[in-house]
Amino acid sequence: TASDTVELLDFFVQRVYGTTPNTGETPYGCDVGGLAALQCGDAKPSLLSDGSPIRSVTVAGTFVPLAWVGPKLSLREISKLYTAEDFHDMAELGLNAVQIPVFTSAFESGNEDVKDAVGDMLELADAAGLGAILVLVEDESSEGTAKDVEDAVIAAAEFSSSMNAVIAITLPSPDSSLVAAARTVVSTLPLLLPINQGYLRKLHSDDPNVYAALSLSHTT
Repeated sequence: TASDTVELLDFFVQRVYGTTPNTGETPYGCDVGGLAALQCGDAKPSLLSDGSPIRSVTVAGTFVPLAWVGPKLSLREISKLYTAEDFHDMAELGLNAVQIPVFTSAFESGNEDVKDAVGDMLELADAAGLGAILVLVEDESSEGTAKDVEDAVIAAAEFSSSMNAVIAITLPSPDSSLVAAARTVVSTLPLLLPINQGYLRKLHSDDPNVYAALSLSHTT
């Protein structure tokens, strides 16, 4: 609701300005998308090279099914769902990036067709002048181990390094082992760690290209 939005906005403002003396100790002191302009050391204010804020939309329900979007789509259906014209329209409307959720299993051996489809979508985004954030999601139905997830993250990082459109990867969790896994391949590509409000104060990294991606559900 509108009142909930105002309360959340006030929450961020209070945390930003309320922690000004300790900006070196808490990420709450960093700038929040132009809402405040406090800087934390050498932290970069944006994922984009020109420093502008991210204005993105999530390509929902494609490679990661969502009940509210509809039934699971085939790769053929996905290829027809978003066209080159759609991505150009996004750019014309002022967006500069898209988020593409993908199961980590897409980067496992035997799923090259899914990975190729992701690559096709990234090329459409790139042709429209849009950056892309690859959002890695663990399939809850998967029986893979923690090592399998790490291997998938490494494979996704290798894939991302070959795609011009990818400006960042959102990891499946804030586990430091996943950050280390990605960094064996991409040393500076921005990595986003999905966290909730309670975890934010615990987040710490000496890596200037690691960012917190605050995850809020519609019921938060």
